[in-house]
Amino acid sequence: MMLKLQKGEEEEIQVLLLLTLTSCSRLDPGPALANDGISLLRHKLMHSSTSVRREAAAAMMALCVCEDGKQQVCKGAVLPVVSRLLWDEDIDVRVNAAGVIMYAVITTTGKQQCLDLELLPVLLDLVSQRNQEEDEGKLKRRKTLVVYCLQALASLAEAPDGRRILLEQLPRLVETSQAEDKDIRQAAQTAVKVVSWMP
Repeated sequence: MMLKLQKGEEEEIQVLLLLTLTSCSRLDPGPALANDGISLLRHKLMHSSTSVRREAAAAMMALCVCEDGKQQVCKGAVLPVVSRLLWDEDIDVRVNAAGVIMYAVITTTGKQQCLDLELLPVLLDLVSQRNQEEDEGKLKRRKTLVVYCLQALASLAEAPDGRRILLEQLPRLVETSQAEDKDIRQAAQTAVKVVSWMP
């Protein structure tokens, strides 16, 4: 499967292979990680096809759930590529990219890389964006995006530089912590607690 992805098959076949890789990696990311999966997916994240980018980001998220995957994502210069996908036109690409960041920032290296990339303002803006005209499906995906961003912000607040920046933006997080949606509200409340925690 990895060899077929490297060969650059037709778009539909690449999407199918990436979907399969995501499903397999959710069960056991080991084989893909051992076969240069992070590097291969990094290249697919820059593909001209929205569908390929979307599924590559989903597969990358599945691989970085485990500790080895997080480390490889940080070592493989994946975060600069993933960070650009936060502006992608496709909501699912943005959701999956935020998911990769959410997992990566659990590590100290991931936190530092995201701070160096100045992702805090981007994540805050994604949390604050509202669009009343979206259909129900897009609203659900936007909710997932907001939750991922909030969880990433909570992790980034564990770093001194992250906390310092987020303390200045605390009112925005407090406002989000009063959201109607329960999951968004809880994620925002957690972020507020981490940001405002004093030793």
